[in-house]
Amino acid sequence: MSKYTFDINKIKGRIKELRLSNNITQKKLAEALNRGTGTSRTTVTTWESNSNTILPDIQTIIDICNFFDCDLDYLFGKSNIKSQDHDTISNLLHISKESINALRDNSDYGELVNKIINNKAFGEISKQTHHLAINQVLYDVITTSFNKKFENKIESRFNEYYYSVLPFDMSQEKYIEYIKKSITFSEEFNPIEFIDDNFIEDGKAFVYNKSDNFKALSKSEQYEIIISSIAEISYNYYISQKVVELSKQKLDLMLSEILQTAINKESDEVKSKIKENVL
Repeated sequence: MSKYTFDINKIKGRIKELRLSNNITQKKLAEALNRGTGTSRTTVTTWESNSNTILPDIQTIIDICNFFDCDLDYLFGKSNIKSQDHDTISNLLHISKESINALRDNSDYGELVNKIINNKAFGEISKQTHHLAINQVLYDVITTSFNKKFENKIESRFNEYYYSVLPFDMSQEKYIEYIKKSITFSEEFNPIEFIDDNFIEDGKAFVYNKSDNFKALSKSEQYEIIISSIAEISYNYYISQKVVELSKQKLDLMLSEILQTAINKESDEVKSKIKENVL
């Protein structure tokens, strides 16, 4: 366990750092700490200046810690964690220290958060949000594989496929067959030129890495690899995109229901308080 040391300049530096990081002027800090003790802006300037050895008295140091919600260990330079309590809560609940401060300083926030979290639909919202995040990652694969013009073309082809096939018939293999109807193979088909015209860096690498020596393959073999690559890159995203559309609608509905439930509960609480005062 590290021991306390009396480092005047470090304490002065921490007072200044706390003030500046919270966008507090010396005048405002002086006004907050002045309990009829004569604390002024000049006093705060003196505390922060390294040209002297003047520090606040112990009561004022405690007031500074309370004002900035920091531990004595931090102010004295023993720890770099401003508030051990906040750090523990943040790690335990996986929320930011800013959120902790917001909840602490605004009692209404906490009541609303409780109503939302305790709603049985909250877990489903969290799960659906995760699915939307995964979908975004899949979209990043699309945008780094195809140029925009080809991306739009493939999306259009997928939509045609999606609405022409029964749900239980959908598969990546059938999707490949559908792509082949719009990107046909012939002797005039130039695989390298096709790749250069439609794929960008990551997509090109994906295609070429599917074979030890892509350029040594026959045109028909290259064609098959190109088509299968298109399907592998796009199928999962576009399938998930259809799910996402439904998920967003479901999320909107669930959030609306949760907020309405919270509003109804708060309304009942207000009515109850009014009734108690009347009686």
